[in-house]
Amino acid sequence: MRSIHVATSVVAIFLFASCGAPTDTSAKASETPSPSTTAAETPTPSPTPTPSPEDTLKTFDTEYFTITFPDIEPEKEVEKHDNMTATTYAIDLDSGDRLGITVLDLNPGIPFDLARGLNGGAKALGGQVAASRTATVDGWPAIRGRFPIKHETNTGTGWAAVIDKNQDVVFALGYEGWSMPDAKVAPELYERALASLKIK
Repeated sequence: MRSIHVATSVVAIFLFASCGAPTDTSAKASETPSPSTTAAETPTPSPTPTPSPEDTLKTFDTEYFTITFPDIEPEKEVEKHDNMTATTYAIDLDSGDRLGITVLDLNPGIPFDLARGLNGGAKALGGQVAASRTATVDGWPAIRGRFPIKHETNTGTGWAAVIDKNQDVVFALGYEGWSMPDAKVAPELYERALASLKIK
């Protein structure tokens, strides 16, 4: 994401610098201006930004889902609880933000409430849900939400979609946007990942 902003800035500076300006300032007002005989300078190409793994996307495949993620190997963390096993796959981005998906494999007979799940996730990140709506993801019922997040002295905006597969497995796709505290719209990487999510 940072590399996208850098590339945009480089292009803007290059275009501004390549705008022509009159080079013959010695012509008198009574004389007919003549074309400059100075050869046009060949602009020096701007250095190409080093590609970031975030600029390349790939399909990440697990036993529970497939999803389009940046070409970075996600960190995997497994936590076992009394009534479920939580497996999280997360990627730290160059911008300092974080994209990840958590799979909650529920024990039989454990009920799950989508709204409470979203609120709990927001609370764990130091905020409360500011906006939410029901949705479907890959045909399964879901709830999407946005919430402020706070950790130590850092603040930002979080987005999450909680998806319930038949009260069996619950998926929570989240994006922690620490670098954009006032953002109202989820980042493109998160939206692309959510649109690509296929639940097994």
